Amino acid sequence: MMFWTDLDRAYDEVHDARAAVDKAQCDYSKGGSTVAVNAANRRLADAHARLREINGVRDTR
Repeated sequence: MMFWTDLDRAYDEVHDARAAVDKAQCDYSKGGSTVAVNAANRRLADAHARLREINGVRDTR
């Protein structure tokens, strides 16, 4: 069962993860690490997976 608070939390996670990706990419352009970019992208992928799970969308790959 989906609750609105779960959905709100999932969208907040996606938003925060996108911000982390933007920061990691900006840091990378200033000489930062690719490890940080990869970790941020992994966090974003996980946040999207949780959002799809809450919305009941199945991955058919």
